[in-house]
Amino acid sequence: MNVLPCSINTLKGLYDISGVEVGQHFYWQIGGFQVHAQVLITSWFVIAILLEFFEYVLEFIRDLSKTQIGEGYGPWLPHGELAAPTNDINTTVALALPTFTKPLSLSFRLFGNILADELVVVVLVSLVPSVVPIPVMFLGLFTSGIQALIFAT
Repeated sequence: MNVLPCSINTLKGLYDISGVEVGQHFYWQIGGFQVHAQVLITSWFVIAILLEFFEYVLEFIRDLSKTQIGEGYGPWLPHGELAAPTNDINTTVALALPTFTKPLSLSFRLFGNILADELVVVVLVSLVPSVVPIPVMFLGLFTSGIQALIFAT
């Protein structure tokens, strides 16, 4: 096992380098902590822009679904959200048929993955409604992206 020799003076030198600042900065004293105000302001500004962007995307999807389904789109939205279109075996088979490569296998795989993801999210929301389902939803987005890549190739 290789261990790099490191002295206290080396660590002190690295600590001194980490304190180097370029330009002038202002800090806020919050409690016993010193907060870099410019970083905090910039972070909140970026968060606000991202929230507006995601709100715009959500409104776009809602308007698109409303124009495609019509004014009676209410029953298609379980709990105020659009259901995944590939949650229906007919849709997945219809997507698999044009590829002419293992269409039945692709359709069942896509159907099973999307249905399982939605069932896991529903169960977690009913058990622990606040924080736990969020990582599973991101995992579902990742899984959907992989499935889209499989269908595309």
